[in-house]
Amino acid sequence: MKAKKFDGNKADMTMAGSIAEVENARVLMHGASEYDRDNWRKGMLWTRLLSAIRRHWILFLNGEDKDKDSGRLHTAHIAVTANFLTEYYHMFEEGDNRAKQSPEYIEKLREILYAEGERDET
Repeated sequence: MKAKKFDGNKADMTMAGSIAEVENARVLMHGASEYDRDNWRKGMLWTRLLSAIRRHWILFLNGEDKDKDSGRLHTAHIAVTANFLTEYYHMFEEGDNRAKQSPEYIEKLREILYAEGERDET
């Protein structure tokens, strides 16, 4: 007999990469050594996190793999910080200080970002 487990609508937690999870934990451990273990849970302005993501992204995009301060992968810093923003979206809405653009501006931005025929797919 097989036991029943009703988890059809639950997140499949086996889909995330284990190596990435370890790298992310090491970034969190570095942060805990500089601040407090759960300092990020206190909340902060979202643009502080967005700036951090952009700094790590720019360095990674230009060929640097690891952050000079922590020695950890820039991609892990990006992932951890993006996870903070995901948490904040649900738990720290008052920190959302992004510049909100008009729906027309967003639509134009989408057109520019996803313009067809401008990129060689080979």
